[in-house]
Amino acid sequence: MTQEYLSPKEVKAIFDAERLHVTQGVTVLLKIAAKFANREREFKSVAKNGMADEMKHRIKDAETNRVRYIWKAIDLAEAEKDQRWRFIEDRKHYMDDLNDRYGDLDFVNKFDDLKKLATIYELCDLQKALKGTPALEQLV
Repeated sequence: MTQEYLSPKEVKAIFDAERLHVTQGVTVLLKIAAKFANREREFKSVAKNGMADEMKHRIKDAETNRVRYIWKAIDLAEAEKDQRWRFIEDRKHYMDDLNDRYGDLDFVNKFDDLKKLATIYELCDLQKALKGTPALEQLV
């Protein structure tokens, strides 16, 4: 994951070039990135009104988090493409498969399976939280 700035057009170009799909999980991460972009704009407008020194680190934090969530969305889309299933939309099928293999989700012990399961839970929690109007600090 790189930390370079990406405009919405550049993000779309990456998705098109790599033939990635915008799934529900990717949408969740991009919505969080958009919230950080809005926060960054608000901080910049406050900084223009004479509070530049106090807002510099907040602007930097918002920009860093926005970039981080954009790259998380791209990484998630690549993972979904590689594994040929989507984390949110296909979670029931994957969890049923884990239940068949392990007998219960409590007994999952392969790191890759645990990582995918944690990603499913994280994305579902973020999706649920976004339906309300949470503060960004509650999401990250």
